[in-house]
Amino acid sequence: MRSFSVKKYLNLMLIIGIISLLLFSIDFIRPFLTDYLKGFFMSFGLSLILVSLVMGKNKKYLAKSELEAKDERMVMIREKTYTAGYYFHMILTVFGIIGFGFFEETMVVSTILAGLFLIETIFNSIIGSVYMKKY
Repeated sequence: MRSFSVKKYLNLMLIIGIISLLLFSIDFIRPFLTDYLKGFFMSFGLSLILVSLVMGKNKKYLAKSELEAKDERMVMIREKTYTAGYYFHMILTVFGIIGFGFFEETMVVSTILAGLFLIETIFNSIIGSVYMKKY
C-alpha cells in the first residue's frame, strides 16, 4: 500500500483551488454561474490556495505529518476512520433516497441519489476485487 503523502494532498488542494478560481474568472468572459456559485467558487478557491500554500511552507508541520503518515498505528486509525465515515455516508444516502422518495416533488433528487449510490457501489466492488487480487 502506498503511503499517505501530505505534500501530494496539499498540491491537490492547490490544483483544485486554481481550477475553482479559473471557473470564477471564466465567468467574467462568458457568464454561466449563478451568484451563489460565483461566491462559492471564489471563496472555495481562495481558501484552498491559501491553506495549501501556508501549510506547504511550514517545514515543522510537513515533517510531523510525514512521520505520522508512516506510523503503522496512525495508518490503522486513519483506515478505521475512513471505514466508519464510509458506512455513515452509505446509511445517510439510503435514508436520503427513502426520505426524498416519499414526496412527488423530490422524486428526482431520490432518483439521482439512487443512481449515485449504485455507481458508488459498483465502483467500490470493482476496486475491492482489484485489491483482493493484488494483496
